[in-house]
Amino acid sequence: MPQSRDEFPMLLNEMGLLGTAVEVGTNRGDYAEHFRNAWRGELLLCVDPWERGYYAGESKHDRAVARRACAWRLKGAVDVGSVVMLPFTSTTMAKAVNEESLDFVYIDGDHSYNGVTADLKAWWPLVKPGGIIAGHDWIPDGWRCYGDGPEVAYASKENLPRAGWPCYVQGAVRDFFGSADRIPPGRFSGLNYMSPEADGGWPSWWVKK
Repeated sequence: MPQSRDEFPMLLNEMGLLGTAVEVGTNRGDYAEHFRNAWRGELLLCVDPWERGYYAGESKHDRAVARRACAWRLKGAVDVGSVVMLPFTSTTMAKAVNEESLDFVYIDGDHSYNGVTADLKAWWPLVKPGGIIAGHDWIPDGWRCYGDGPEVAYASKENLPRAGWPCYVQGAVRDFFGSADRIPPGRFSGLNYMSPEADGGWPSWWVKK
């Protein structure tokens, strides 16, 4: 059982999931770089709208800087064709992918309840049997998913620095996988999540299909 998201590449290697992986919400490419370096698979698709951003109030300049940083960080992998940067929204890109064709999907984009739910609806059907879908920021609903660290992550709507920051990953993931009409019998092995100590207090969740 992985204790940190940094161990996902090794888990996939051990499971023989070596085809295509997707990261939804790549931002500056920090995790994508680590994942690509440690995973023995063929292709990583990095899906992020970059300049469009996810939340109201995000600076277009900051998002453009993030895209350039990502392109620089992943340049070697992009040049050899083992990474493709896709500047589209998550749900738009998902429509271009064949059903049950993906080994791994990591969701780290729009952390709102509706955003996470939309990502799950879009990408879960695209994961192959035996593949894994996972995501970042398994923190209590209503906490901020960005900032100075989990010890100051909680914030009321009144003192949030900008709209859209509250994280509702836990509620969206639990509701999605708890809905019998969405998940046919035998297609869901259970929800796993990492300890709060993992990844500096920002743990991940994962599900095997």
